[in-house]
Amino acid sequence: MAFRRPRTQSRHSWRPLGKPGAFFWALRLTAVSDWYMIPVMKAVSVKRTKDTDERGNTIEIKVWRVPRTPDKPHGLKYSLVYIVDETRVLGYDNAESRGDHRHYYDKEEPYRFTGIDRLLEDFYKDIRRYLRESQKS
Repeated sequence: MAFRRPRTQSRHSWRPLGKPGAFFWALRLTAVSDWYMIPVMKAVSVKRTKDTDERGNTIEIKVWRVPRTPDKPHGLKYSLVYIVDETRVLGYDNAESRGDHRHYYDKEEPYRFTGIDRLLEDFYKDIRRYLRESQKS
């Protein structure tokens, strides 16, 4: 039994793959002609911490295991932020459709994700850099 969502209701069309009750669906974006496999599963939390450093600033790290998609080929969704006076001054994330990137104040630039350990290393290195720069001011 095929399920098709009419184009008048959505920009996407869906159809099941395999037998009825299968765990995979194919999504065809109207702007893209390829079909993608999207497993129907929830994100699984891998790491979640929220700490306050000695200066009262917030360090929040969230990492989830998600299905591999063209948007998240490594199968991870993450958000790492350093918040000072209720303002994000540093962040690493891979928000939907934007890929892996980092924020430094209002500046956003691509980030080459190679693994969780390296991501955490780069994040804490940037925090130390921010603290050095803020002490000079």
